[in-house]
Amino acid sequence: MNQLYGGEYLQHYLETTWRSGYTAYKNEVIAATAKDLKVSQVLDLGGSVNGIVGQPSLRAKLAEKDIDYAGFDLDIGAFLPETPRSLGIPEERIYPSAKGIVGDIVSLPIKSRSVECVVCADVIEHIDHPEKILSEIKRVLKPDGQAIIIIPSLYKLDAVKFAHIDEKRKSSHVNKLTTEEWVELCHESEFSVDTDRSRPLGIMSGLTYLLWLDEEFVPQRKDVEGETQYSENARLFKHIKSLVAEYDPVIDKRLLSDPPRTLDGIKKALENGDLTTVTKSMIDLLADFVSPDELAQAQKCFDAARFSKDRIEALATMIKKSNQMVGDNVFLGNSAFLVLK
Repeated sequence: MNQLYGGEYLQHYLETTWRSGYTAYKNEVIAATAKDLKVSQVLDLGGSVNGIVGQPSLRAKLAEKDIDYAGFDLDIGAFLPETPRSLGIPEERIYPSAKGIVGDIVSLPIKSRSVECVVCADVIEHIDHPEKILSEIKRVLKPDGQAIIIIPSLYKLDAVKFAHIDEKRKSSHVNKLTTEEWVELCHESEFSVDTDRSRPLGIMSGLTYLLWLDEEFVPQRKDVEGETQYSENARLFKHIKSLVAEYDPVIDKRLLSDPPRTLDGIKKALENGDLTTVTKSMIDLLADFVSPDELAQAQKCFDAARFSKDRIEALATMIKKSNQMVGDNVFLGNSAFLVLK
């Protein structure tokens, strides 16, 4: 088990992640999907403090749908009100108690065929032996149970495995798998992907990582716990990423509407290595939300001429394989939101 995710990580989560726009959006989508699945309770694997703090935590989002929450984490601090209280979180934003289990995610101390719905969001890529985690999820699910898994896709271009990124930035992701490898692991654990409910999450944020095709935009970090260093272009990437992430929910809704012509066009352009068309579509979408100066800044960065042909071809191959295996543009987001059954 990765020991990075103890008490210090809980503090980091409370200070930076819990109230972020991405976390709120992700939890809203999970809760809406759980409601659609008609489940009464969710077991959140690696849920950190989601069971002890209020909005926009997953527990709070599920409560709005009358769905019960139970957490599972490596550290007991994830379930103690003293943890958020020690960081100055107001009492009104802290639950007096939490329902949770402390243990190792690769060996769940849970009875087989006893859980209705499992959530494992942005967790499995951080832990060794993802096949064991999926196998354990399958074991504890009821015969008609389902799992909601969120894994990286275009996020940091994990699904492409670029050497120039690995060399420059040490990642906490111990499993940087391709789309094909993730789907195969699901199938090996006897899961099938519910393509009707699976979807990309954070499409515009994911596309922003196209800038990482050029190493000048990749922040440098020599080790996982080390300080991140930003060049001028890497700092510019961080600014643009923060800017577009704010609009992910509304842009996702627009792009996933029926029929999703713009998203299909982006997918086809990516498959053909046509980044000029992709970046034009991105700029056209952003024009409705950001200032003219910010738009001009983004347009200058997303100059398709700066990206190498080999890297564009590797990205195109990933997009083609992902749509052949899952379809519906599931891997065109910052993350892939998979519903497994």
